[in-house]
Amino acid sequence: MQASIRNVHLAHVALVLVLSAGIYFRVAQPWKKLVWHDEIYTQLFAAGYGSSDWRAPLQSGERVPVATLQAFLRADPNRSVTDTIRSLAHDEPQHPPVYYVLARLWGRWFGEEISALRWLSVLASLLAFPAFAWVLVELKASRAVLGFGLALFAWSPLSVLYAQEAREYALWTLEILLMTGALLRALRLRAMAMTSGAVRLGGWALYAVLTALSLYTSFSTVAVVAAHLLYLAICERGQLRRVWVEAGLALAVSGLVFLPWAFLLWRHFDNFKLSMAWSSDIVIPRLELVNLVALNLSRNFVDLGSELAGPLSYLVVWLVVVWVGLAFWSLCAVAQRSQLLLLTLFVVPLGMLLGPDLLVGGIRSLSARYLMPAWLGALMAVAFWGGAHLARRRSGWFAAGCLLVVAGLSCWQNAGRVSVWTKGVSRALPEVAQALNQASAPLIVANWEHHNPGNLLALSNMLQVPAEVQLTYSEVGYELPRPLPELYLFSPTAQFREVLALREQVRLQPVVRDLYVELWRVVPVLPNADWAPAEAVE
Repeated sequence: MQASIRNVHLAHVALVLVLSAGIYFRVAQPWKKLVWHDEIYTQLFAAGYGSSDWRAPLQSGERVPVATLQAFLRADPNRSVTDTIRSLAHDEPQHPPVYYVLARLWGRWFGEEISALRWLSVLASLLAFPAFAWVLVELKASRAVLGFGLALFAWSPLSVLYAQEAREYALWTLEILLMTGALLRALRLRAMAMTSGAVRLGGWALYAVLTALSLYTSFSTVAVVAAHLLYLAICERGQLRRVWVEAGLALAVSGLVFLPWAFLLWRHFDNFKLSMAWSSDIVIPRLELVNLVALNLSRNFVDLGSELAGPLSYLVVWLVVVWVGLAFWSLCAVAQRSQLLLLTLFVVPLGMLLGPDLLVGGIRSLSARYLMPAWLGALMAVAFWGGAHLARRRSGWFAAGCLLVVAGLSCWQNAGRVSVWTKGVSRALPEVAQALNQASAPLIVANWEHHNPGNLLALSNMLQVPAEVQLTYSEVGYELPRPLPELYLFSPTAQFREVLALREQVRLQPVVRDLYVELWRVVPVLPNADWAPAEAVE
């Protein structure tokens, strides 16, 4: 008996230590991470600027000092929250306004820099701890499942990384948990015979409010709603009952509240298609696609870096996938019906993105941030599987301990990195900045390719020299300035490099070459800095 009590005390102490470490991973110097492309757009929209505002100085194709661009990263006191909403609706209507309005208010109180805005995500991630526990309690989790689940969430490398991003995904994670908990609570209240009608109505009202709030944070909430509806269909076995009417009315209210932004999406649908074209235009082999989706799933438990490299990484990733599959299998075999919600949370969002990619091509499913509901479902399914084994045998403790050690080491390693895989198209910017900072007054020439303007704004934060930026619509017609400055080409096309090398007496030296970002230095072939005009060189 005393040994059992001692084990319980040790488990409680261990849980407190794990949760404390999880909090530390989230609050440990979020300002040290690289400011990347997407976060720059958070800063611009929160400041109230649209693309027509900050692109205006660059439209002429003239050389623009970096300081001119950096001015757009500070809020204009003459602009309001209305400007933030209007800019989002016109430029990127796929991003509803709740997070960006909060970011603007947060910036007014705590500072407009990305380092300050990231603390909003940190706060949302910390609030997700009790929300995660609430869902598990509503699913009738045992103490072992609850404790193990919280430990998994606390040390989930993917959750920790997005907790330090000045983007909406930590807030959306919190809202997914809250609306799921609210759904389970509404169903529980409905099943209680002594519950009054007003209390049941309040339960569905809470679900409707949280669903509307989540829709105004991310369009991908539609996948969560679909998962909830599939769960109801499973529970009710497809029969039309009163619960469908109640849930339908709650969702109808959420839809009506969201209708104004849906109208704005329809009105600016061309901009939406342009912003999201990458998700369908880029096509990769199906086997590679499946491997990368598996990598994203494994990142909830162990982070192997930005890509799969070598047999060992493939082995680790697919062991995690098999383990998650076994957890769901066990859940379906022995779980209570309410716990099947975790399966629908995993299958529906994943199927809505991976299915089209496999059928018609695209990389919709490769953005881990769009699949937060699936990752939460996987974490909780593993928690139920692990909690059951913790209660039965010592080997369960060993397996749980090994998993948490690996997850903790992943979080610890990421804490010391400036550029991590979540930085996507901007991961190589620190290397680019290091090269440019060795020049005295570099001129950076780039085209208007989708990521270049945002990456250049992100790069401007790292430059310590008086640099200038020049964007051109026609690379082929671009004429080099005379005399030749310290000139660098930022992610030029291969055609531009070839034309420039043939037409001008210059050679191009690669400085940084990455999958998303390149930097080339333009050097004259002749020792002097002036040369014959392009039309005279044949």
